[in-house]
Amino acid sequence: MDPHQRKSLDVGYAAYNQPGVQHQPREVVVSVGQCCNDWMTIPHDLTSISGTGVASCICANRISFVLGLKGASLVVDTACSSSLVAADIAFKKIRAGSNPQALV
Repeated sequence: MDPHQRKSLDVGYAAYNQPGVQHQPREVVVSVGQCCNDWMTIPHDLTSISGTGVASCICANRISFVLGLKGASLVVDTACSSSLVAADIAFKKIRAGSNPQALV
């Protein structure tokens, strides 16, 4: 698994499971800003699951799956502004009422 995905999963899990945080129903948008797929360029032994292990588009989906979240999950790659754009998208989804909570 790409270290970006592993770290995002660790941080997402910790953020979602903070003590004292009340969760709405599982309609939570997961919005991740990620760029630089340098792990993909390093030679590895290819297996049947290699594609999802290095594809950046899977990162938010992996977090949603592990936490059992049913809202939208997306990865944004806009170079240096990826995290800011991911946060903006999540904010707009909450403000529009399509999701009560977000994990960015």
